[in-house]
Amino acid sequence: MKLSDESLAELQQRRAKILEFLVDANKESSESARVAARGLHLELVDVTAAIDVREGRQATEKATALRQHNKANGEYENGAILKPSESVRSYLQDGGFIKQPEFEGLGLGALMRIKVTEARNELERRAQNEGTDSAGGFTVPDIVFANFIDKLRAQLVCVKLGAATVALTSDKSTIARTAADPVATWRAENAAVNVDDATFEGVILVPRSLAVLVKVSRELLEDSVNIDQMLEASLRGAMAVEVDRVCLVGSGTPPEPEGIFFTSGVNSLPAAPFGDYDDLIDGMAECWDDNSPITSGIVMSPQNLALLAKLKESTTDAPLRKPDILQNVPILMTTSMDQFSAIIGDFSKLIIGIRTSLRIEILRELYAENLQYAFLAHLRMDVAVEHPESFCRLIISS
Repeated sequence: MKLSDESLAELQQRRAKILEFLVDANKESSESARVAARGLHLELVDVTAAIDVREGRQATEKATALRQHNKANGEYENGAILKPSESVRSYLQDGGFIKQPEFEGLGLGALMRIKVTEARNELERRAQNEGTDSAGGFTVPDIVFANFIDKLRAQLVCVKLGAATVALTSDKSTIARTAADPVATWRAENAAVNVDDATFEGVILVPRSLAVLVKVSRELLEDSVNIDQMLEASLRGAMAVEVDRVCLVGSGTPPEPEGIFFTSGVNSLPAAPFGDYDDLIDGMAECWDDNSPITSGIVMSPQNLALLAKLKESTTDAPLRKPDILQNVPILMTTSMDQFSAIIGDFSKLIIGIRTSLRIEILRELYAENLQYAFLAHLRMDVAVEHPESFCRLIISS
């Protein structure tokens, strides 16, 4: 029977038998026993690969079934972790949380404009009074919000390096993180197995308020052909810079979330202003020592990235080539970092929690004497580090 025809239980039983035979074969020193052991090792590799494929397929089928169930019941899995390549919009659609699909094609900037000026088409006319309260503020329709969040995520440096997103459906959501890894130990035949459990702890994501104020003149709102794009880009840009900042160096002092730099358990190394790549590799090695072999990226200030870019060979004055170990590691800059720090690590262990709503207040009176409107956008989000030892902060001396 082919491995592909066997069930997962049959494959697991076969692997258990192979391991038993290997134990017996390794007790013998004959050439025939060594040959048998090599054959068993090859078979073990094939069977293990087949089990991995089967388990992955089952996990995918389970997730698909859950999505279908959620869609049918108007619910979606609370706290589902989305990879950078996965869309918040698609996830909310799968969960049945897109209740206003008729506003597909309406951008956030256009929605802001029509709340204070005339609508320009039928779609805008239908959206003009949608969600507006007695104070003049409004909640952004879910389809518009989802598209905005996906565009915002695409701008985040941390997401580009692998940070995941959790759609928060309540005021508190808990994710599990590893506080201490287990230790494997050798054992003699018939001896008890030494128990050294992994230590897990809960990290609570509490949506915190991030507000952005944008002012614009009435004339510009009425006459500009691209004000819709500029309004949305302005909000998105401001939020992206601040979300990146708190993800990286948020103090953790309320109401500010705690970022990677100040999270307890993150590795730390002193470093000199970059004259070579050694400190970056040393930072990677700190994570390797903590069983975190993946470095998905390095983040630093524009000044420090410029220092790296200008490094020269001592004899030829040619640009200094990055060591092989760094060739496939993205090094990105952000103005959210200063020249005295850099962060190295596996950014898939960073979780960005975003509450699934966006509210905008229109301040009509405050700037009326200048014939201006102000839009106050209010987003709730939080940040958590799933495995602190997957990161290293460099403290760069002046």
